[in-house]
Amino acid sequence: MRKLFMLVLMGIVVLSCRKNKNDGSLCEVQLSVQYTVVPGVAVPNSSFSVRYGCTGSDLCYKFLRSEVKTQPGNIFEIRPIGTYPCKPKICATAIYEAADTIILPTTIPGTYKVNFYSGNTLISSNSVAVN
Repeated sequence: MRKLFMLVLMGIVVLSCRKNKNDGSLCEVQLSVQYTVVPGVAVPNSSFSVRYGCTGSDLCYKFLRSEVKTQPGNIFEIRPIGTYPCKPKICATAIYEAADTIILPTTIPGTYKVNFYSGNTLISSNSVAVN
């Protein structure tokens, strides 16, 4: 019985230690757009690629994904999403940089708008002529 009690106690200690080590949960945050590369023309019923760079103010920021929303009128809205520790943490003082390339579809001829946002602030608006 005593051995069983010791095994259960050791199991609880080990599990609680693992839980504390993994306490650094991450929150989703918006990253800042620094540059964009968008072609001026594209072909209908195809796709075109756009590239952008983004930054965070220290090295605790990490790139997670690009959020792409399609709006009526051939408008694409792109926002870089990253992660940052939810609880205060000491982070290396340097600018975090990341880049991403996105493939956007062209279904009909016309002018497509590609808007890049940092949060709710429009950073860059580009037109792509599809003909």
